[in-house]
Amino acid sequence: MKNRMMKRVGVGLVLGGLVACGGGHASEEHASSEHATTSSGEGGEHASASVELHNACVLMMHREGECADAFIPALVALRARMDHPAGFAARDAADHEALITQAMQEYAHDATTEHNSAVCRETSELPADRTTGWATTIDGCLALTDCQAFVDCDIRFTEARFQDRIQHDAEHAAAIADAGTPPPATTTP
Repeated sequence: MKNRMMKRVGVGLVLGGLVACGGGHASEEHASSEHATTSSGEGGEHASASVELHNACVLMMHREGECADAFIPALVALRARMDHPAGFAARDAADHEALITQAMQEYAHDATTEHNSAVCRETSELPADRTTGWATTIDGCLALTDCQAFVDCDIRFTEARFQDRIQHDAEHAAAIADAGTPPPATTTP
């Protein structure tokens, strides 16, 4: 499921846009509650979902759709520059225009209200220490009425999120490597 969050469309586009999370102004939509806590079946907390972030994300994704003609090429260019996911730069170099055409087609198909809400729900369930300030940043981007200005702001935010994700994934992989391989399970006769 987290993999789908990072691959909003088949060619690996977000985000994540919350990044492409995406109109209106996000603060009008999320005035009621900043955080909602969900509980596991065992009675313990397992995720603290930010209602504010979720709502801002939905608005951001909606605006990305309104500005898709500028947003999709900018997102493809960002992914190529960062080679995120790995191999994307080579795909872009091989046929940039075909990649943008494919991305536009997939975006048009995948950017539904239900899909956007699911992506934003996953985003809002990320640890608060990784998402601090995201809703405020999104609000700032949404305040920009010109599509190109909005996309430029959104892409800067998306790049920062990609860098955070890459660093988080590297730290997670290092922690697993440091822990070593668990011993094989034993059974009693």
